[in-house]
Amino acid sequence: MAKRSSIQRASTELFRRMFREGGGDPSSWLYSAEALMRAARGLLPTMEADKRRLVDPTPATGFEAPVTPIYILLVGLAIENLVKGIYVARNPTACSSDNLPSELTKHKTIEFFERLDLSFSQAEGHLLERIETFVLWAGRYPIPRKLDDLLPRNHPEGGSGPLTYVTSTDFEMLEALISRLTGTLELARPSTKQNETAI
Repeated sequence: MAKRSSIQRASTELFRRMFREGGGDPSSWLYSAEALMRAARGLLPTMEADKRRLVDPTPATGFEAPVTPIYILLVGLAIENLVKGIYVARNPTACSSDNLPSELTKHKTIEFFERLDLSFSQAEGHLLERIETFVLWAGRYPIPRKLDDLLPRNHPEGGSGPLTYVTSTDFEMLEALISRLTGTLELARPSTKQNETAI
């Protein structure tokens, strides 16, 4: 069995600087969000083909696992990167040690929205709750760590169900949310503020 390679301790200062600058630069978080969204949008043609196959299953090609949960996972991670980038922009010393602050290691997007006073509608709040579910487990695993995470929840517009569903209106709401968060992050970035002052 192959062993995990050991960490080489040469050039620690270079990597420490890379670690701190990468985590402390809001543009790094924006870049990661943009890459995740590019990957997510690349799945849209496959999702369309999956939807057509449900309506017209001929020719029978056999079952293929749907990629919609992966799309939601990637979008959820993009949203997470955007709100963490906003946090870093507003807290420039957040990544000044050799460990990320605990706030940046959690998948609690709604808590970040609230902490940063980022507004969201009731429908967006319910969507963010479902997105957290996909990031935590539904976009990666067949079941959650605890049964409680699989149990139905009340829907804000009535009824109940598990948090693992996706509706046709989610996609437009997600794109609007991404656009709004991207704009907020771009305005919060120090380089953007400096450029505006220079003009």
